[in-house]
Amino acid sequence: MAELLEDAARAAANRGAPEAAAELVAQARRLTPPEDVDARARRHIDEIDYRFLAGADATARQLLDELLQTDVRGSVRARALILRSWRSDSPAASREALEEAVVESFGHDLLHARATTLLVWQRGAWAGFPGDLDAEVEFAVALAERTGDAWTLASALTTAGTMLSFRGKPGAPAHLSRAVELGEQSHHRQPGDHSPRIAYAHDRIANGDWTTAEELLEREREDAGLKGDESRLLVLRVFLAALDTRRGHWDNAERLLGEVLASTMEYWRAAALAQRVLLRGRRGDERGEDDARALAATVFAQNDPDLASDGQAGLGLLRLAHGDAAGAAALLVPPLELLERRGWHQVGFAANVPDAVQALLAGGETTAAGSLVNRLGSRALEQRHAWGLPAAAWCRGQLLLAEGDPGGALAELVRASEGFALLGAPFELARTYLTHGHALRRLGRRTDAAASLEAAATSFATLGAEPWRARAEQELRRAQPRRRRDDSLTAAESRVATLVAAGRKNREVAAELFTTVATVEAHLTRIYRKLALRSRTELARAVADGSRRARYLALA
Repeated sequence: MAELLEDAARAAANRGAPEAAAELVAQARRLTPPEDVDARARRHIDEIDYRFLAGADATARQLLDELLQTDVRGSVRARALILRSWRSDSPAASREALEEAVVESFGHDLLHARATTLLVWQRGAWAGFPGDLDAEVEFAVALAERTGDAWTLASALTTAGTMLSFRGKPGAPAHLSRAVELGEQSHHRQPGDHSPRIAYAHDRIANGDWTTAEELLEREREDAGLKGDESRLLVLRVFLAALDTRRGHWDNAERLLGEVLASTMEYWRAAALAQRVLLRGRRGDERGEDDARALAATVFAQNDPDLASDGQAGLGLLRLAHGDAAGAAALLVPPLELLERRGWHQVGFAANVPDAVQALLAGGETTAAGSLVNRLGSRALEQRHAWGLPAAAWCRGQLLLAEGDPGGALAELVRASEGFALLGAPFELARTYLTHGHALRRLGRRTDAAASLEAAATSFATLGAEPWRARAEQELRRAQPRRRRDDSLTAAESRVATLVAAGRKNREVAAELFTTVATVEAHLTRIYRKLALRSRTELARAVADGSRRARYLALA
């Protein structure tokens, strides 16, 4: 009977009913004779697996503690230690559990490869990439290859790809895409960011390939839904929120994070808090202060330097949004230094470099800012990074502006705006428009400055970034020229109208006039309104016909 129940539990798990599987295998364990130690231990660890899969973490943890207090050895103990490492709130304790699991699993090829792979992950993620890690990664992949097991090899390739991604080295997509293919051949799943799809999506988010990231996360969501894996669906929300934060879908990100925070999954609740601190910091939402305090009080933030630094950086973003440059710099620079010490050279993981540069420059620390700009620029170029290249251009524009070269800054800021627009990064684009408007005002091009600042204020309002919107509107009031008493065009509008009438496209006009596409579009809107025109064709005809309106098109 116990064997039949065990088989039924396995079938229930395969059809996406982990709660039923847990109850069936628990009954099988109760019916197992005490003297059949191996069968009882196996069913014990299976029940723990199913409880975790069903999201019953508290019950699963209790069962796990009970099992590890017994004298069970070998493969069952190795499985239990691996589960303990997943649920540990201390990186050091997790590594200790995995080191024991590697020993206990010796002779059990699949478990030995899996334990070794996880230990490599922990050493890379938490120990700052020790010098021998590359050899350890290769060894773990070789062990997995020898097993011939798709799931085990997918796990090893996920680890290898993630370690390459963290360091900004080539080869990560190849490893991770192969891991995804292998993972889809298996009924097993890896929790959290060790899932091949989630790990690959994390890499794509960091690299600015947001379309691929969304596709991967959606496939993971569908798979988790089919299997009834509620815990995986909650974890997915954290990564979906990270993607929405980068793309400017901030209201949806808030909703997703709120759903995770309403759960009982302790580590992922802390991860959601860290993500929300960063989101609210960008938004200038002072509730981020409460989130930061709640995060700092968790045992996970106290033991996990990444969570702690996310909370610190989020507070720095909040200070920056409210104009406290010195306070922002003090909070934003240390997390970047932590990434350096740990060898995390992937440009996308240093998303707060432009914020730190802005804060340092506002405080007059041009040397420190310049060092960050140079490092970001060289790595972005080396990695051909979709987000890093425009981010580096924006940083160079800020630096040149601080050094008194608004003309030189304009070229960099136009390059940055084009890159952010192509990527679909509305917050970065809005801040570039803000800086661009300031540079134009410094050059006396007040009408062009006003157009850029209007675009910034509109974008900030759409995002719900109230302090940034207020700052853009304050700059706009300073830049706005006096209203004209007639319907004639300003000098800037005349330049745009003449080029458009000659057949230039908006992007070509922007390049020729050293401004942004958004500024050209704003000028065209005003030109059409003033001259009662409806299209580029009518504008060109007005010039060609020498009509009354054409007199307004002379260059100033």
